[in-house]
Amino acid sequence: MKYIFQRMKRFCGFVTGFVFFLSGIVKLLDPVGAGLVMDGYFDFLHLGFMAPASKFFGVAFALAETIIGTGLITGVWRKTVALSAIILQGFFTLLTLLLVIFNPEMDCGCFGEAIHLTHWETFVKNIILICLLLIYYIPQKHLGETKRRKYISFSIVTASVIMFMVYSWAYMPLVEFTDYKPGLSLKTGNS
Repeated sequence: MKYIFQRMKRFCGFVTGFVFFLSGIVKLLDPVGAGLVMDGYFDFLHLGFMAPASKFFGVAFALAETIIGTGLITGVWRKTVALSAIILQGFFTLLTLLLVIFNPEMDCGCFGEAIHLTHWETFVKNIILICLLLIYYIPQKHLGETKRRKYISFSIVTASVIMFMVYSWAYMPLVEFTDYKPGLSLKTGNS
């Protein structure tokens, strides 16, 4: 029974880690799109004075999401990573609840400019993720120990993600999800 419980906890951690990683990496692919999403949130929260830092905050949130996702997938620092994920997901869930209540004309930005979800779809996704994270985290004593090789995997992935982020920030992103793709004629919308 204990083995099944451990496997269920690891499965919940892996699924949420995968969603965090995917969400973060898609935003890191397109820092301009991540900045546009943050700009929308700053407008919604009446924090327009922070607009010049939109791209920075968009990339910082995406990097944090990706690293937390990597930690959940690999299973390193399980208590710390799980608690960080719960706090971040709780924040996103409350923010999404505000979007559901006030229904502004904006995208949630969960997956940057790549995948667009409605406010209700995002809220349901966030509730499911927070439930999975709580199953993973509670009780803490059953999180288990981390094998040393997991730290190596975590370090390699994290270093790769940071290099990828720096490249996307400094040069043309590998993939552009906004309407301003290279080679697109802005006049007609066709390439």
